[in-house]
Amino acid sequence: MRLLLDTHIALWAVTGSPLLPRQAQMAILAADEVFVSVASLWEVAIKHALGRGDMPVSSPQAMLAFIDAGYRVLDIKPAHAVRVETLPPLHGDPFARSPACSWRRRWKNR
Repeated sequence: MRLLLDTHIALWAVTGSPLLPRQAQMAILAADEVFVSVASLWEVAIKHALGRGDMPVSSPQAMLAFIDAGYRVLDIKPAHAVRVETLPPLHGDPFARSPACSWRRRWKNR
């Protein structure tokens, strides 16, 4: 099974946070491949730069932690960005929309 992680789930997983739901932990352990989107690194960078304290790690730290955990980084191509506006409004977080397009486009025909 391939698994694409939300930014916070990925961060909680690599830091061993008690905020990581048990169901998410089990899914990560059971997955054949675990992905995190480059949009997650972008989200971390923006939130960390704001200095509000809600993002305790920097994007370079997050990237190293994801790589060390064996997560593959999913890129975003122009076609993925364009496709974002075709998604139904199921989630208010704009950072969650780009990875979904990238994921759907990459694995749709497999």
